[in-house]
Amino acid sequence: MKSLHELIEFLAVDLQQQKMAAGESLVLMRQLTHLYTSSSEITENSVFVALPGSRCHGIEYMDQAIDQGAACILTDQLPEHVESTDVPVFLVNDLVGQLAGLADWFYQRPSQQVKIIGVTGTNGKTSTAHYIAQLLGQQYSVGVLGTLGNGILGQLIPTANTTLEVVSLNRKLEEFARLGVEYVVMEVSSHAIALGRIQNIRFEGLALTQVTRDHLDFHETEEAYRETKAMLFLEYPAKFRVLNLGDSLGKSIMETLAQSVGEVVFGYALNDSFCELAKSDLKSESDAMFSCACFSELRFVPTGMEGVILLSLFKEDESLGHSDLTFNADLMGVFNAENLLCAVTVAYGCGLPLSKIEEGIHVLTPVSGRMEKVHERPLILIDYAHTPDALASALHAVQQHFVSDGGAEQPKGKLWLVFGCGGDRDKGKRSLMGEVAEKLAGYVIITDDNPRNEAPEDIVADIVKGMSKASAAQIIHDRAQAIEYAIRHAEPSDIVLIAGKGHENYQEIQGQRFFMSDAVLADLTLREIAQEAASETGMRKTDTGKIDL
Repeated sequence: MKSLHELIEFLAVDLQQQKMAAGESLVLMRQLTHLYTSSSEITENSVFVALPGSRCHGIEYMDQAIDQGAACILTDQLPEHVESTDVPVFLVNDLVGQLAGLADWFYQRPSQQVKIIGVTGTNGKTSTAHYIAQLLGQQYSVGVLGTLGNGILGQLIPTANTTLEVVSLNRKLEEFARLGVEYVVMEVSSHAIALGRIQNIRFEGLALTQVTRDHLDFHETEEAYRETKAMLFLEYPAKFRVLNLGDSLGKSIMETLAQSVGEVVFGYALNDSFCELAKSDLKSESDAMFSCACFSELRFVPTGMEGVILLSLFKEDESLGHSDLTFNADLMGVFNAENLLCAVTVAYGCGLPLSKIEEGIHVLTPVSGRMEKVHERPLILIDYAHTPDALASALHAVQQHFVSDGGAEQPKGKLWLVFGCGGDRDKGKRSLMGEVAEKLAGYVIITDDNPRNEAPEDIVADIVKGMSKASAAQIIHDRAQAIEYAIRHAEPSDIVLIAGKGHENYQEIQGQRFFMSDAVLADLTLREIAQEAASETGMRKTDTGKIDL
């Protein structure tokens, strides 16, 4: 905790110039518990940091903060009308610019008290972060911050944003430190990098998954989006960095870091040729340490994947040896093979023994809503794929895995795809997803995702523009009905992929969120089908006179 006196000193507040608080009346040694940027979160003796918002300024909620026990208020804008209050209100210049430093100082430099692994990319962030956490969790206490929630591994609390805003982030890191957490695996979104949510955070390691088109509603251009992702690796301190060498941005960052002195860089790629190219980029004068992970063997089977991972270590252009890890994992798709390589490489960079890594791979648990199997015959899968590349990867993954134990292709039924696109987001990707769907799926049902403030009909029209003909897809706006239709019409040998929402348990329409879970909807339909079948069986038995139900 910090005292009010310490806070005033840190912010260099001139009490003589404050219009709303006289220095003589302040209880300078009053202990302050927390910083909050939301008035609804204020607790006794905490500090309300009133900032500009998207709709109004936080200072408008000053009275609520005071009623809830705020010990003082920091703001960059004074309220128009002020009632007498014993709670000091300090006008702070460039409060937004000082926020990261303030949070870091107030919470005792929490990112230096735990080891933080930052994971970024367009596709694969969530899965990779959770694989890393599971591997490290064999030997260390691990916290997780990301899309599926925040908290101790296995005890996550849902969150609104992939990456917390900077005050909440530092508060959570301080909590982790108090609980004895040793590693924190954190998803880092492009928004978080651009908006300064991770400013002043010290990383143990940084990892890049796959970077493709996304969030152009925010970044406007792909180039700006990619530059933002690269900033994390080129401008933030870290003891080591892990890069996807099969990704063009990963290769570009690798080329830059290879020329830096003393960098520890880890690469991974499906094919060892990428590792050889990266090794050739190392400059003898850079003294950089480079390690690369790739598959020397990789097989996709109905239950997942199996093979051998080769880990090689180099300094300059000299090999320092290699290790083999034999594995099998309950994961699907080439993209998950990449995610696994990334997680293994990060765990290796953290010093986890190879024996522990090998053991950990065997017991990795797939991430909720990421190629999640919810039923066999027909096989029903739920995936978060919401970009053209992610959708293509998910559809390819389905096709890769359905072979018999003998290696020959099983007779395949139809591949059903149920998907939509979110409203108020990058419109340019909609037609691209329509094109992917028509090309790779046997039967396509376009439905509503999160329409938000857009008309669902307009979103669907954008998707259909990418298809060669309108009849290439059936349109069922009601998501529950779309899922039910696909499952009821699928044969036992068919595959149904429900894409776009993954783990999400809501649908957002006109500013309101309504409960909706793809997994729950699929389960309800399957239960109804089972009950109907049981009822029909009972009726048949009654007709024969054998059993009367």
